[in-house]
Formats: sequence, structure tokens, C-alpha cells
Amino acid sequence: MQSELQDKKLLESLQILFKECEGAPPAPMLVSNAKVQATIVGASVGSVVLGSASGAIGSFCGAVAGATIGVIPALFTFGFSIPVGAVVGGATGLCAGATAGGTIGLVGGGACGYGSYTYKKELQEGATMLLEILGSLTTRQQLKVDTCATGETL
Repeated sequence: MQSELQDKKLLESLQILFKECEGAPPAPMLVSNAKVQATIVGASVGSVVLGSASGAIGSFCGAVAGATIGVIPALFTFGFSIPVGAVVGGATGLCAGATAGGTIGLVGGGACGYGSYTYKKELQEGATMLLEILGSLTTRQQLKVDTCATGETL
């Protein structure tokens, strides 16, 4: 009797949940949107890159801090506290660094992916203008080098 009542309550709450989600676009329609895809890719890449780099740095810093703190009781533990402190500190630093870096990379990468897709036309125009400027500067510098090599004056 009680399990039937629980099943009925679960069914009612699921129906309420589905009624509230009726106006939302379905998931396949969201995933097929190019702006959403760019945001997801940016968030994924940012999370992986920053998470792994921050985890490695956190592991190193944590191991150094743990070994340093392990020196204090080393006299009483016959030096065993130094490697134990390094392992505990490294593991703690790895977890903290990977979590913080992954979160920051997720948010920052998602924002970069969204922004780069939204303003892709302006970014392409800016990159084209920058390449033109660099090309003219390269030509000017090459001309200066050629005239200096021949001994002519500008």
C-alpha cells in the first residue's frame, strides 16, 4: 500500500515537471544550434586544459608544501613524515587545483566560445586587417634591409 502511494506521488511530481518543461525547446533542437555547439566546445576545451594544468601545478605546490611541513615532526617520526606530508600535500593540491582550474576553464572557455561565434564576422575582419598591416610592415622592413645591404641611403 505504501509503495503504491510513493509511486503515485512520484508519477504526479513527474507530470508536474513535464508540464513546466513544455515550453522549453527539445534537446536535439538545442544541440543542433551552432552557437550552442561553439559554447559547449569552448567550455569543454577550457575545462580540460585549465583543469589539467592547474592540477599539475597544484600537485607540485602541494607536494612542496607538504614536505616542508613534514620536516617539523621529522625528528619524532624518524623522517617518515616528510614523504607522507609530500604525498598528502600533493594529493590535496591536485584536487584543489584541478577543481578550481576546471571550473574557471569551463566558465571562461564557454564565454570565449559563445563570444567568438557571436562576433565571428568582426573577428575575421580584424584578423584580415591585422594581416594586411603586418604584410606592409614586413615589406617595409625588407626594403630597409635590402637598401642597407647594397649600401644605399634611404
